Amino acid sequence: MNRRALARIKWRLPCKSHVMIHALAKGSLLFLACAGLAAAEMYTGILVDAHCPTAEKGAPKCDPTPATKSFAVVLSGSQLKTLKLDGAGNAKAAAALKNGDRDRKPNDPSGADRRSLIVTVTGVIHGDEVEVESLKID
Repeated sequence: MNRRALARIKWRLPCKSHVMIHALAKGSLLFLACAGLAAAEMYTGILVDAHCPTAEKGAPKCDPTPATKSFAVVLSGSQLKTLKLDGAGNAKAAAALKNGDRDRKPNDPSGADRRSLIVTVTGVIHGDEVEVESLKID
C-alpha cells in the first residue's frame, strides 16, 4: 500500500474518543428508556372528586360529577392511600367519565344513589400525585 491509500484508511477510521462518546450516548439513552418504562405501575381504586374532604373520600357525595375538574383515586387493597391525578390525568378522567357514565343515574345532580367508579390507572407516583399514562373505568 502506498502512503495515500494508508492516509485515506486512517481518515475513515474514527478516533477512540468518538467511539466512546457514541457508545456512552447510546447506553445512556437505552438506560433512560428502560428506567422510564420500569417506573410506571398500575393502581386500582375509586375515582373521587379531589376537593372532597379527606375523611369523606369514598362516600357517595365524593363521587365525581360531569362538572368535576380535579380528580383523585382512593386506592383499594392494602395500599389505602388517596392519590391526586396530574393535569393530563384529570383530562383523561373527565373524558372517561363522559364516555363511561352508562351505569350511573343521569338525572341525579345531587350525587345520591350513584355507583362508585372503579378505575385502573397506569402511571408514576410523585408524592401524593400520580403522573397518569392511562386511565380506564372498569
